[in-house]
Amino acid sequence: VTCFLHSVKVRKYAEIIKSCELEILTLATLSSLKVLLSGVDVAPAGCAFENVNENLKVYLKVQGNLNAEAELEKIRNKLDEIQKRQEKLKKIMNASGYQQKVPSHIQEDNANKLAKLLQDFDFFKKEEERMESEADRQR
Repeated sequence: VTCFLHSVKVRKYAEIIKSCELEILTLATLSSLKVLLSGVDVAPAGCAFENVNENLKVYLKVQGNLNAEAELEKIRNKLDEIQKRQEKLKKIMNASGYQQKVPSHIQEDNANKLAKLLQDFDFFKKEEERMESEADRQR
């Protein structure tokens, strides 16, 4: 199995991953591992992906044909989930009295959560576009 790791915070996580490459290859029984740098490398075609966290995405090269339609459905479900979480958080943050009644550290936490949700939403929108072109190639 070929694995591609996409690091958002390029230097920090890419260096950690590269320093542990042998261990990752062995424990995950991978045939190869490549670190993709955010803003530099694009996700390879024919890969399924998983969003590990806001800093790390994993792409696995699928043996045989990738079921792009099934992957698209997963992506769209994730987009819906993120959008609902954004709306819920925005509703809380826009409630009357929020600025005055909610402690500043909680307001800061909520602002960080919202920023992460927006980042995740952007990532999944890009993945949706990538997977749609993959699905078009399969048709």
